[in-house]
Amino acid sequence: MSTVQQSVPRSAEEPTVPPQGVHRAVEDGPVLLTARAAIVVTMGGLIGAAVAWLTYLADHGLAAAALAGLGAGGASILGLNKVIGS
Repeated sequence: MSTVQQSVPRSAEEPTVPPQGVHRAVEDGPVLLTARAAIVVTMGGLIGAAVAWLTYLADHGLAAAALAGLGAGGASILGLNKVIGS
């Protein structure tokens, strides 16, 4: 007769170690940006790019489009920082 081994669940405190040769995608340690900050900056960049594109289509001036996009992007980062809760 064969014996059946019962699996014992691992405790939450016991760390899991990946097998040899497997690398973790994210290392434990300090992060450069929080998720909230990354969302605010990304949305600000997208808003600035949209304003710059629309300004360029209306005026065909690259300098004016760049200044409008940078201004809108910076202002939207300030606004989104207030709107999106911490």
